[in-house]
Amino acid sequence: MVELLAVATRQRPAAVPAVPAEAPAGNQEPATHHDHQPAAEKLAGQPVGRKLKIVGFVLPPDIYQRLLEMGLTKGTECTIIRYAPMGDPIELKVRGYSLSLRLAEAAGVQVSCH
Repeated sequence: MVELLAVATRQRPAAVPAVPAEAPAGNQEPATHHDHQPAAEKLAGQPVGRKLKIVGFVLPPDIYQRLLEMGLTKGTECTIIRYAPMGDPIELKVRGYSLSLRLAEAAGVQVSCH
């Protein structure tokens, strides 16, 4: 019984240090363009016929740049025209022309109801 009590009172090893808040350089996620407002909604999933205003983006830089080149800029108004039969892609009316976007891209576009 004395031995059991002696084992129980021994000091425990020091606690393992906490994991650092930043991940090592090799495990970092790709850079994304964050330009959104907290109350904004995703473009993907909006109902057909809804008029929207683009308020920001949460996309990788290459996709963000491509959408800018196609006319999707902050403040631009767009309308959801239709979804493809399987749900992807989505067709929008933007600046007088029709634009199709993958749902993954549309999910990174932040909009507000207009």
